[in-house]
Amino acid sequence: VSFPDLPGCFSAADKEGDSTRAEVSLFNASVFSVRATDWERAIRVNRKFVGKYPASKDADNLFYDIANYYLKLSDWDNANEIYGEYAQKFPDSPRTVETFYRRGEYYEGRNELAQARLEYEKAMEKSADFKKRERDNNPFFSAEALFRLTDLKYRNYAEIRFRLPKTALDESKERKKNALLEIVDGYARVTSYGTMRLYEATFKIGMSYEEFAQTWADQEIPEVDDTRRIVAKKEVNQTATQLYERSLDAYKQGALALVRLAQSYSVPDSSDSTALARNEKVAQLDTTMQVAWRWINRSKDKVSEVLYDVAELNHESMQNLLSAPAPENLSRVALFEFRLQLLSKFVQPVVVQITRAHQRNIQECDSLQIQSLWMEQSRSRIVATNNALAQEYAKLARQSLALYAGDLENYKRAVAANDVQILEWQDEMSNAVDFSRNFAKTALQTYVGTLQQAQKSAIRPEALAETHDQMLAFAFLASRTYDSLATV
Repeated sequence: VSFPDLPGCFSAADKEGDSTRAEVSLFNASVFSVRATDWERAIRVNRKFVGKYPASKDADNLFYDIANYYLKLSDWDNANEIYGEYAQKFPDSPRTVETFYRRGEYYEGRNELAQARLEYEKAMEKSADFKKRERDNNPFFSAEALFRLTDLKYRNYAEIRFRLPKTALDESKERKKNALLEIVDGYARVTSYGTMRLYEATFKIGMSYEEFAQTWADQEIPEVDDTRRIVAKKEVNQTATQLYERSLDAYKQGALALVRLAQSYSVPDSSDSTALARNEKVAQLDTTMQVAWRWINRSKDKVSEVLYDVAELNHESMQNLLSAPAPENLSRVALFEFRLQLLSKFVQPVVVQITRAHQRNIQECDSLQIQSLWMEQSRSRIVATNNALAQEYAKLARQSLALYAGDLENYKRAVAANDVQILEWQDEMSNAVDFSRNFAKTALQTYVGTLQQAQKSAIRPEALAETHDQMLAFAFLASRTYDSLATV
């Protein structure tokens, strides 16, 4: 039969009534309508076939195909209607799982998200029912429905922020925590289906933990004085760091597991070398492997990015501590003591944490065999962070020397006038010298420590030029100042 015989198929079907030959003729009319890409005619034929022969073994497929033909015509509304009718006409067909999924896609595309979630849930429920009855449960579209449903839940989850007042903030934390557990469970269940979504779902488990850590770090802090705010923010960042660790573990373990899985699917093939020897084209990478390695590489990059973010959280805490206001009414010497305690007991431990996070980033990148932008940033940050601490000590050394120099003039005048404040000036000058020497020594030790840390982290020598310059300039200036004061 050729295309010109198409009208004959309708005629034969009408002449034969409800006979088997009429059914065959109408079926053929559908086939040739499709071959002619006459989608409107194919829709009419298939509707007529299903209407006349609802019990036919072909009725299921022909009715389902109507939706596909509407899609060919970009008629999404009628395609969606067919999917809905199909589930009612053929409730025991495994394709009902797909029809509910397609309807979910339709409503999601129209941003009717509540209805989309409902349709995805129906797809999963239908699949579960088939599985319980030991029938084909169409696991592929069940997995797709679960994945899209979990993605929709993630959208709402990502919108939850931790904002004041405190009652609202606490409620948001609880709501987001519960949503996190539900979303991680959803993506984990997707991986159990073993479809191509396995790789993306594994990645999104890490992404979900990362989102919670970011939200925690960005939470609002009540209006308090500067000192209490700095302490509160430091505590928030410490907890966020712990939360980031959960994200980091998910990304890393996910990447390693996916590599093993991908390798188990990839069978070594000598055909590549054979093709090259014959100057022939080699086979392209399997689509599944392309998808797998895309998400594996993204997971690896995320390991580096999260470690960098952890270091940056601590860097924020360091900057806040460095800007901490001194208590009021401190003497000039007491102010130096305050800064010394602040740097040695609070700032320096944070610098150690920052450095370790960046070094860990470099080590993890080496272990995962990746070159990451974040790894290079970490190398720069190791130098910059340690230099910042050294600069603070150097600044205090200069300030305490300046105090000594100023006091020296006052001391000379007090001696000439036989002023009773001589002892006070002596005491302050002595303390200023002691602080200056201590600060200068610590500054130089910190610069040297920076160079040692750089060596461990394989930082290029040219990246340390500024550190060398700062250290030598400070050493020269400090020694010259001490020498000049010693001659007074």
